[in-house]
Amino acid sequence: HTQLTNKFRFICIPPLPGKQITGRFEQEFVAERRRQLEMWLNRICRHPVLSASFAVQHFVSCERTEANDREWKAGKRKIEKDESKDALWLNCVSFLNSNLSDAEIQLHIDEFAQHQPSLETQIRNLGQGLMKYLERHTEIYERDIQRIGELFAKFQKVLQIDTTTPGNQELSDSTLKVSNAYNSIADLYKTKASEGIRDFNERVQEYIGILACFPLILHMQKSSFEFMRSLQQRPPADFNIILHRSQVLNHVV
Repeated sequence: HTQLTNKFRFICIPPLPGKQITGRFEQEFVAERRRQLEMWLNRICRHPVLSASFAVQHFVSCERTEANDREWKAGKRKIEKDESKDALWLNCVSFLNSNLSDAEIQLHIDEFAQHQPSLETQIRNLGQGLMKYLERHTEIYERDIQRIGELFAKFQKVLQIDTTTPGNQELSDSTLKVSNAYNSIADLYKTKASEGIRDFNERVQEYIGILACFPLILHMQKSSFEFMRSLQQRPPADFNIILHRSQVLNHVV
């Protein structure tokens, strides 16, 4: 992740999932952490630029074992010594003449820059609301339904005392089934009922991380735009190389 963010300054790379994962046992923690990391890596591998980078391909294809430890370290050194980082990476980018003028591209960027803060705020609010809803599923709803199951179980124990009244045994058995049914529903609230919301919330959290990358990217693009505007006010000179890099940056953003 560090190497990707250092190399691709102008690409939104979602942050790694947090390590604070709810789980009572170490096995649960490891399994959940692995699931989230796999989801993060799947997104990186779907990106047309990131997936083609040597860093990602080396990480995915070179398993770190004693047998190929030398190959792993050699690839790691190659990644760390990569000179095409930060702005130099733009030298690797080529594009065909688009139908958009520089002014039109800048207009699109400016409109998004104005929209980005409110978009990030509202998506964060949505994420917080989903988290509270998930907590209710696994803490409040589950516990309340379990209590109803416990009340039916206590009622069933009282019914068992009377062994002479006709039909009382059947009523006791039925009450026990109701208690077990509520306990099963509580288990579903803890697991199945929250899975869809959890998966959607994870996508929301991932999108929040992507949006959080934009302020720095937009700041660098704005600095480049203002620098180009100041150059154009100076006496004529050969600005073709600088102009091309600025156009590449605008298209990348």
